Amino acid sequence: MTAVPAWFLALLTAGQVPAERCADDCVILAHAYAQLGLAPQVRAAELTVADRATGLGQVFGTRQPCWRDGLLDGHTALWLPDVDQLVDTTAGQYPALAALHTGPVIAQLSGTEDRAADAERAFTATVALDTADLYYALAPLAATLAVLDHPVMAQEEAGHRRRGGNVAALTVSLLADHLPPGRSRLLPHPRAAALVDAVRPLPRRQTANGDWRFEVTGLDGTPAPCALADVPVPDGTLPALSWP
Repeated sequence: MTAVPAWFLALLTAGQVPAERCADDCVILAHAYAQLGLAPQVRAAELTVADRATGLGQVFGTRQPCWRDGLLDGHTALWLPDVDQLVDTTAGQYPALAALHTGPVIAQLSGTEDRAADAERAFTATVALDTADLYYALAPLAATLAVLDHPVMAQEEAGHRRRGGNVAALTVSLLADHLPPGRSRLLPHPRAAALVDAVRPLPRRQTANGDWRFEVTGLDGTPAPCALADVPVPDGTLPALSWP
């Protein structure tokens, strides 16, 4: 399930310049995963791409990012500590990875390194591709705040949240359409499973401004459009998380 939001976002942003949407993508995905009940962490990242054939490595991004003339000098990735997965939708902006046509990097980490959900800690992660190894050095929160707290990001906050909600709605809709009833319990978080079951019978539509809504029938029998966050789920279902 965790790969679906990343691929949806990659498709929705096709044609945009990856270097100009790196941090935006991570924040949008953070809102989407939070809607699904997973606790995301956006991290500034230094990425080393090591070619196995030549043994040569190229370094991209930095653990000390900054903004220059409204553009981010650095790179970001998303970590999902609940499932120990790394998501990087814009790694393909770098020629060393663009040549591999990998699409978004979505990797289950090995679990052998000493990682903690504490956002104050830095850690490294290795992702093995067919012909190259990716070494991520993820910065702690203090360094990442140089990215997230900048006015460029602050002015897009409402848009990020809205787009994240739409990515989550598309994800749940896809799973509801293709995951057989009773199989939702295989999803990695009970909130995501509850949402899939809840929206399966509901009509859905896209509003004029591009937001996805589900038609929920009220107590008076009148259907009303609801955002995913407002779709009724069984009592005891964990609420959506807020991010940040």
